[in-house]
This record gives sequence, structure tokens and C-alpha cells, in this order.
Amino acid sequence: MAFTPTLFSKASLFSYRRTFCIQLASAFHEFQPNKKWRQPVASVLKLGGVKISKDEIVRDDPTNNVPDSIFSKLGMQLHRRDQHPLGILKNAIYDYFDTNYPNKFDKFDDLCPIVSTIAVDIRLFWSNDERFTFQFSKGQLGIKFKPFSKYPPCYKDMSFWINDSFTENNLCEVVRGIAGDLVEEVKLIDNFTNKKGMTSHCYRIAYRSMERSLTDEEINDLQWRVREQVETKLLVVLR
Repeated sequence: MAFTPTLFSKASLFSYRRTFCIQLASAFHEFQPNKKWRQPVASVLKLGGVKISKDEIVRDDPTNNVPDSIFSKLGMQLHRRDQHPLGILKNAIYDYFDTNYPNKFDKFDDLCPIVSTIAVDIRLFWSNDERFTFQFSKGQLGIKFKPFSKYPPCYKDMSFWINDSFTENNLCEVVRGIAGDLVEEVKLIDNFTNKKGMTSHCYRIAYRSMERSLTDEEINDLQWRVREQVETKLLVVLR
């Protein structure tokens, strides 16, 4: 006698349950109201010619810091979305130039709207160094920080008798022409006039590099050449 599956047999019950679940899931997916659309997730991350498959990410590794959302954000062109902050800013810039400078500028919509910059060392915010605090005042906005050297300066003094045609601007030009960016400051520290009416000036020159500490040999060589050029070009008498 052949066995005929019934609704209450194990085989038919599993079959009916499976059919019922599939049909119910399909119906739920088909008639689900107001389902939010989501950006399709990319399967490959490609940066700098290197491809990283989504399946290659080790999610069980606690040191992994690559979120799944990074794939969905690739190629989204946020600056082309009118309701996104980048899109709102872009359109405001377009409107400004179209209104004030019509037919003078072209739009390049494919350029990356995000610009990066080198971050300032946050330790400077606790610094009392006048080279830092002098650049900022209360109530002033839009000030661009000018970096300064973290290496110590080297000072050299130079005294000479001046003439009627002498100017500090000419002195600074001569020093800058010899030392270039290595000269940080030229400052008058002393002056006097003798009984004969001759005036003497003493200037202190500060040498400093942005990349390294200067050696005594370098400073002495610079100072010697500065003295020669000051005497020759400015017609002063060194003391």
C-alpha cells in the first residue's frame, strides 16, 4: 500500500510550512507601506588603484575600524544634492557670482568641494609664546595662523657709524639678501652720538631656521658676509 502524505504528516507539514513562510514573506515585502529607500552598498572600495572587497573586511577583528557605511558613501556626489549642506553652500556661491559677476566665471561641478589643510599643533593653544598670542586678538575673525620655528634663535650684534644716507630699510634689505629666510629680526638695540657729531647704531640680528638648529659655523659665516656687504653697500664704518 502506497503512502500518501497528508497535512498532518511530518513531510507534508514541513512542505506546507515552507510554502506558507515563503508566500508570507513575499507578500509582506510586496505590500510593506512607506518602506525607506536605501543607497545600494558598493561591493568594492577602490582608492589609489587599490581594491578592497567588502568581503575582505574582518568584522570579527576588534582592531578593525572600517565601517560598512564607508562603501555606501562612495560616489554619492553629496555636493550635487540640493538639500545637503554641501549642495546648499554650492548653490549659494553660484547665486552670488551669477548675480554680481554675470558671464565672467565658469562652473566646474565635478571638482571636489572639500579642501583639506594641515592642522595646527593643538599644544599651541596652551602656549604663552608671544609669537603665537600676538597673532590673535579678541573680536577678530578670519585670521590665518602663521607658523613659527620651534628651534632656538642665534643672536649676533653689529655696530657701525652711520652716514646721512643710511636707512634701516636698506640695512634690512642687505641682511635679507645674504641670510634669506634664516634672518628672523633686525632690531636697533643702542645708539649714541659722540662729541664730533658722529652717530653710532648697534643692531641685533636674530637668525633662526624653520627646519633645524643652526650651527655656530653657519651663523659666523652669515654674520661675516653680512658685515662685509653692509660696509660696502651702505658705506658705513664698522666698529
